[in-house]
Amino acid sequence: MGTWSAGVLEDDFARDVYDACLVIVDGGGTVDEACTRVAQTFASELVDPDVDAVFWFAVARAALDRGQVSKVLRERVQHLVAAGVGLTPWREAGAAALKNRKAVLTRFMRALAETPRPRKRATKTAAASTAVATVPFVVGDCIAVHLPDGRYAGVVVTRDNTASSTPSLIVTVADAIRHVPLVAADFSPLRWLILAPAQYPDLVVKYQVYSDGWPRARKHYQHVCHVTLDAVPAPLVALHVNLDKTPSPRRETLSA
Repeated sequence: MGTWSAGVLEDDFARDVYDACLVIVDGGGTVDEACTRVAQTFASELVDPDVDAVFWFAVARAALDRGQVSKVLRERVQHLVAAGVGLTPWREAGAAALKNRKAVLTRFMRALAETPRPRKRATKTAAASTAVATVPFVVGDCIAVHLPDGRYAGVVVTRDNTASSTPSLIVTVADAIRHVPLVAADFSPLRWLILAPAQYPDLVVKYQVYSDGWPRARKHYQHVCHVTLDAVPAPLVALHVNLDKTPSPRRETLSA
């Protein structure tokens, strides 16, 4: 799972489950129907208790946003939170991260206990879906991101997430951070950047690049070359680079 913060939906898997549920509910189905169908889609991943907890939190968030929180669903979430299921990654991240996640889940349970008010889908979703097509990148494209400190970070588009309610391109950091503009040779051979190895030995950071505001930010992203992708490491943490602002990934995590 790619997790970038403590929020219920600030996780790739949670977002995928949430989006899939809303597609079914907004198409006329119930939350129960959505839960059953989406659970079948992700059955192989739900054998992990931590992932299963994320699944139920995402389903409950979809139910909350559509005003369909049932007593059974509310009680399931309460049981998971009370039992501490799904907190393993947060325990491993340290006391501060664990405390923050618990606070988020406490507020979430409080929201589920209140009378839910259906939320409408954001009206800009369709526009965003159209806008993402204007971003001239596809899976396999190697991109140089001009950072605020003047350096260039190499990233590779590893996933097209334009079908979700939050259209985006997923790019994974390559081992190519230079003080000069990047060239094709910087991506050959292609190596993934392992960040903060002492604290997170398997950590590969992923950016989620949104289409919003792309015309204003295109100067910060330069297409360098295209590669054929084989296996891509599964990121554990995600950073968002919103294209309506100057890219500002955490500088300390981008040291070579």
